[in-house]
Amino acid sequence: MTNLLAQSFNQIRKSSPGRSIVLGLIVFGGVAWASQDVPAPAAAGASVGVPSVAPSEVVPSSLPDGLATPVQITPAEGKKLLHEFTRAQSSELRALEHRQKLEMRELKASQSARQKEWENKERDARHKYFEEHRRGPERRAYIKDFMERRKGLLQAMSEEKTQRAHAQEVRVKSLKEDQSARLKEFQAAIKRGERPPEKLWPSPG
Repeated sequence: MTNLLAQSFNQIRKSSPGRSIVLGLIVFGGVAWASQDVPAPAAAGASVGVPSVAPSEVVPSSLPDGLATPVQITPAEGKKLLHEFTRAQSSELRALEHRQKLEMRELKASQSARQKEWENKERDARHKYFEEHRRGPERRAYIKDFMERRKGLLQAMSEEKTQRAHAQEVRVKSLKEDQSARLKEFQAAIKRGERPPEKLWPSPG
């Protein structure tokens, strides 16, 4: 009888693979018999050892800046922020103008050094030429060529300074226009009773 019952349970196990536990306890004539199924093997290609994530465990991404809830401020806070913002913009403009003055000073020093080096080379070349050419007409022709070369050098350096000054003016104008646009947006946020976005503030340095 025991063998018959064991065969019946084996048939149940074969017909129902994958069940975690099937436990049978049969008591017949003082004989107890138990059986425990082994879990069925995972299907081919299935992930092993990777825990699934429940929908509730997924962390939502942070909202973009444009969708963030604005921080409300009082009129007094808005007035203080506006004062600090305009001061920051003034400092930004002064810093740019200071850098440009240094750039122009460095350019002038560089040009002065280049001109001095050019003059020294021309003087040595002129002395050598005069030693080899004693006649007046030849020397006058050389001096005339020298004056033309010197004029070309000075003209090139003058144009270099003009181009640099123009580039600096364009940069200042661009900054002022950008500051004006950011100031309007800053004032609009304060008028709505909101803290203006940090992106409107001048960049450090």
